[in-house]
Amino acid sequence: MKRDPHEPAKRLVDVAKDEGTEDLLLCVNELLAQAKLPGPTPAPDAARRAILYTVGVPRSGTTVLAQLVARHLPLGYIDGVVARFWRRPSVGIALSRALLGPIGHREIALVSKHGTPTQAAGPHEFGYFWRHWLHLDKAATHHLSAAEQAAVDTQGLRHALEGEIVSAFQGPVSFRNAVCGLNAGLLSRVHEASLFVWIRRDPLECARSILHCRLERFGSYDAWWSLKPSSWPFGGERNPAIQVAHQVADCRRELDAELRAPGVHVLTVDYRELCQDPGSVLERIRDGLAAQGERLPLLGEVPKALAPGGTGRLPEPLEHILAERLAPSPG
Repeated sequence: MKRDPHEPAKRLVDVAKDEGTEDLLLCVNELLAQAKLPGPTPAPDAARRAILYTVGVPRSGTTVLAQLVARHLPLGYIDGVVARFWRRPSVGIALSRALLGPIGHREIALVSKHGTPTQAAGPHEFGYFWRHWLHLDKAATHHLSAAEQAAVDTQGLRHALEGEIVSAFQGPVSFRNAVCGLNAGLLSRVHEASLFVWIRRDPLECARSILHCRLERFGSYDAWWSLKPSSWPFGGERNPAIQVAHQVADCRRELDAELRAPGVHVLTVDYRELCQDPGSVLERIRDGLAAQGERLPLLGEVPKALAPGGTGRLPEPLEHILAERLAPSPG
């Protein structure tokens, strides 16, 4: 569980995980999974409470959107404390309340490093949780095949979502993980009251940012990072720019197909719209949640605008390939 087989390269020191801490947390979670502990009070309407998933291509703005949702909508969410207790989330939720205070009374900064919040109160991807329940360490890619979906313990996952997390929060919940978008059909069958917010950004900007992250995390453009569509490994392609162009284009295509599946509820947001008018995006999300039966107030003062994130140009050979492969279609 510690080493993600989908991230084979070794991280640079300043972004590496502490091995001792990871060993300890793995042991704690294995013990918690078997421990007889009092659980949260069951929520009788847990199956009907909304679960909001923020999804998108890597580097498309999912983190800042999830941070805005956590700041301004009263949904339960997975913060940096809860994320450490992926086998018994209700324990993490109780500790989070004790250490960080209740949802709606926290200071959540709109900053992150490679999608990871810089503070414990920020929304976390909950990667170990999804790796465990979706068996991602054994899966060929992050987009599960029909056979891989059939192997998922959907009853156990439903209990984790509804009996552990929704019940602990006694209300609707928000998640942020791109893997969820590539498996939206499965998750919608597990919990029908799911709403996927798909944030879309210019593919060239996403690709540039992914390559910058590769360099900053691993010291090389050649090291694989983040979401794998079902087309990976792209015929054994080794050129990093061609890899990332495939990654962005294929993730967009597979997200589009997955989010159009029967029974999947989706709301599409443009990154430029989010930056220009965050309040209008949050109002659209409120409307989407209201359609799921959740009428939520808006908390605090929403920023009037956000400064768009961006990265500088890459070395010219990489720029040329990305521009050639991700140029907008004529018309």
